[in-house]
Amino acid sequence: MKFLTKLFFVLLLIASACSKPTENVTNNKPDSLNQVLYKQVMDVHDDALPNMEKVYKLKQDFEEQIANTPNLTKEHEQKLEQVIASLDSAGGSMREWMQNFNPLPDSANVLKARTYLESELTSVKKISDIINDRVAQAEAELQKELATSNKKTTKGTTKAVKETPPTVTKVDPKPEPVKEEPIVYEPIPRAIPKDSVFSKPIAKVDSSAHKKNVVKPLEKIPEGKPFYFKLLNSESGTPVTGEVQVMEAKATQYQGFSGNELVYLAPPKNIGGMYQVSISAPGYKPAKMIFNYHDTELVSTGTGDKQEAIITFELVRAKRGDYIDFNEVRFFRNTTILEPQSHGELNGLVSLMKEGGYKVKIHGHCNGDDARNVTTLGTSTNIFALEPSHNKKEMMTAKQLTEIRAEVVKNYLVSQGIEADRITTKGQGGKMMMYPRNSTLANRNDRVEVEVLKSK
Repeated sequence: MKFLTKLFFVLLLIASACSKPTENVTNNKPDSLNQVLYKQVMDVHDDALPNMEKVYKLKQDFEEQIANTPNLTKEHEQKLEQVIASLDSAGGSMREWMQNFNPLPDSANVLKARTYLESELTSVKKISDIINDRVAQAEAELQKELATSNKKTTKGTTKAVKETPPTVTKVDPKPEPVKEEPIVYEPIPRAIPKDSVFSKPIAKVDSSAHKKNVVKPLEKIPEGKPFYFKLLNSESGTPVTGEVQVMEAKATQYQGFSGNELVYLAPPKNIGGMYQVSISAPGYKPAKMIFNYHDTELVSTGTGDKQEAIITFELVRAKRGDYIDFNEVRFFRNTTILEPQSHGELNGLVSLMKEGGYKVKIHGHCNGDDARNVTTLGTSTNIFALEPSHNKKEMMTAKQLTEIRAEVVKNYLVSQGIEADRITTKGQGGKMMMYPRNSTLANRNDRVEVEVLKSK
């Protein structure tokens, strides 16, 4: 990642130096401050890489702890799963940042390139701090688990020695067991005293008497400025279901919102006041925009009833042969059960297919081509939640896992009114991984892709 990103930046600088001269010559020269900022960003990223490896190793350690702990209670297992989930979240934030980091060339705009790098430096520092904290917490928790396991093992051995029965030379006959009569408990009737509050009839209250004095609470307005990100089909002008991702989230890399809804954004922390917006809508090509939070006139297409800035994205349809990317369609680890946030993008695909003309093939992929113990729906009918009392565990091959995952997505589309004969599925197993199996981006190999076979 470090080499490829630096190579990309160098190529951008070369392209800038080789471009035709313009009236503003300084705009075509690499800016020294931007180079310093870029180096600072990459230094923070490189310093975080060892901990990314620790994240992967710690997850393995906790998975082994779950598998090798006898008589593991449900509460204890959930506690260890939460540690794994916290490591997943931290590692996922850095992986997401690595994928989206795309420095601008100075030739485009020196100030804009600098503002972007300042924003990215803040983001990657925050993510690095989160990873450091999660790794430290997980290491401390693992030490406790190992110490407890060793203590139990030692105690069990000692107890076994102490409880070794002595040699018995005389055996007394066993006494006849005494038959015990069952004890029957009967409630004792108690009279309610005449002066008790429970013996008095309930008085009727006239609620209309105080209605005039009731003050309706004022609607609380969220902090920040209102925005409305309008997602439209570029051909028909109709609304499109999709997700709006805004850089500079409070605890993660970005804030996620549904398109075509009123949202409030707090001011960004970077000096230039810049936000980057990415649009992800199933069935449409992705779109991006950078805008100034304090001055939206250049990008706004109007103002709404609540003084919200309306920013419009006209999205272009995916065509035959295109692959529809999903950012939020995720399965719980080693399961065929979808995580709740998968709803949004799947519903976007439903909306697209309801417009008619589309036929798709759903491809399932996973990390590695080995067999594994997988949690399936069992008797549950909820494909968006784990239900341990109804779910079932079974061993299956990687190909079987990806086939079932693809079928789960198809079944959801059909349940929303899409004809089954417009959808085919294929389980690819782990043969088409995007990243090395043991890399920090390995979880990205667990994915679902939708191939457009026929477009409108």
